[in-house]
Amino acid sequence: MGGARIAVNIQPGQRFIIWKAPVDAAWFVRVSAEEAYKAGAVYVEVFRQDDRLELTRLTHTSPEVLEAQPQWQVEIMERAAAEGHAFLFFDCTCAGVFDHTPAATLARALTLENEHLQRVWSFFIRNEVNWSIATVPTESWARKVYPDEPSVGRGLRRLWEDIFVVSRVRHEDFPERWRAHRKELEKRCNVLNEHRFEALCFVGPGTDLRIALPARHRWQHPGFQTTSDIPFIADIPIEEVFTLPDCDAVEGLVTSTGPLVVSGSTINELTLRIEGGEVREVHAADHHRELLERIVESDPGARRLGEVALVPQDSPVARLRRPYYNTLFDGNSSCHLALGRAYRFCLDGAEELSEEEFRASGGNISTVHIDFMVGSDRLDVWGVNADGSEVGLLSKGLWSLTP
Repeated sequence: MGGARIAVNIQPGQRFIIWKAPVDAAWFVRVSAEEAYKAGAVYVEVFRQDDRLELTRLTHTSPEVLEAQPQWQVEIMERAAAEGHAFLFFDCTCAGVFDHTPAATLARALTLENEHLQRVWSFFIRNEVNWSIATVPTESWARKVYPDEPSVGRGLRRLWEDIFVVSRVRHEDFPERWRAHRKELEKRCNVLNEHRFEALCFVGPGTDLRIALPARHRWQHPGFQTTSDIPFIADIPIEEVFTLPDCDAVEGLVTSTGPLVVSGSTINELTLRIEGGEVREVHAADHHRELLERIVESDPGARRLGEVALVPQDSPVARLRRPYYNTLFDGNSSCHLALGRAYRFCLDGAEELSEEEFRASGGNISTVHIDFMVGSDRLDVWGVNADGSEVGLLSKGLWSLTP
């Protein structure tokens, strides 16, 4: 498998923390642990995730019990992050598993988890540890993505084949292909950084949005390096280039082009009206709108944008032409925005700023970070220079800016 080595880049002597390891793919977690030990990990700590058990807890728990969730796991993770160890997060919660859970319960559970993990996330948004996010096929995910397959086994095989395609590992020379792909992403970031756009404009069906950018914004891709010079890949696949918006200067209407999955609950046909950087109205096709409304009320930054990402419609994931109901996959098939927390490394000099100074520079601070897809073959994106001139970036979902 080797993903633990390639993406996280575990160093000899590090502990390896696996968070939300899916019980439905325990064999894959064991392989990940084996690869970590081969890479020199001194210990692999596994925290498991069982969606059905979590559904039982949220169905039968009382508000008092929900608030009393033990903190020992978070304390272990925070200590490991402070000591500079390595992390792998699984994003395998299947869309629909919590569709019938009351929005108030689900929103409160998510808010508590985000609040508890806030000190842990601070190490990641500063690139102080090497980490990665991964997903692995499970039976519930296979049924969701390939509902017409006559057997779950066939759906699982198709999901694995999709992962091999979008991860660019189907060919023997895949390390060289990966290096070439990363160079292309770096070129794309370089040309965007050279332009230093004052704002971006997104126009498509249901979308007419202007996003101002901080003066010192920096375009990135998910191939990072820690502050101690350990290179790592934050997620696979990687097709996006992204930066942070000025969270106080976003204006207009934006409509999601795919299902938004939040904690296993699916929100369809989402439209947001944003004024002065703040979400003023939330519209959706079903009752799950209440969940998002509650989330954006969880803290002041939750109703502002923290990320803007550009992904062309000819990326390997986009070419598969299907929703995956998984943010890791869908986010690499589509331009997307994120409500909530901004990444500090997207602002030059932010490492030296206090939270108040980062916020004053336009960086958003929040306990949440929720990506939603806005890309399509009908989306146009252009950059606006300080003199008001415009430069086309994407036309009908494809790159028009040459790196």
